[in-house]
Amino acid sequence: MSAIPQIGRVILSPTKNNRLNFDRGELMLCQEDIGIIPDKNSGIVIIGRQFLGREYYYTLATPSGKRINARTALSNSIAVGTKVSLSILAASQVFPLSSFKPPSVGQDLAKKD
Repeated sequence: MSAIPQIGRVILSPTKNNRLNFDRGELMLCQEDIGIIPDKNSGIVIIGRQFLGREYYYTLATPSGKRINARTALSNSIAVGTKVSLSILAASQVFPLSSFKPPSVGQDLAKKD
């Protein structure tokens, strides 16, 4: 899932041990690392919320029709139908787009070409 069409442009800063040698990539996040905040100007809307005991599990719809799942603490209760903006709450992994080649449908992943 590309970060730009789904959640907007994400600006990444290189760290001391991690140099960014690319300008576009796939952003990998845990559901718990996505923060959601009510924002009436956003195109992202909550379409589902489940109570999981210690947290809520949200299903979000993006303007492009894609789905994003997020988990939040019980203190962050937001109603279904609310427009929200997203934030990244923790460190994430980024993979350069040039290194990602999805397998073809039916391709044997154990077989070397």
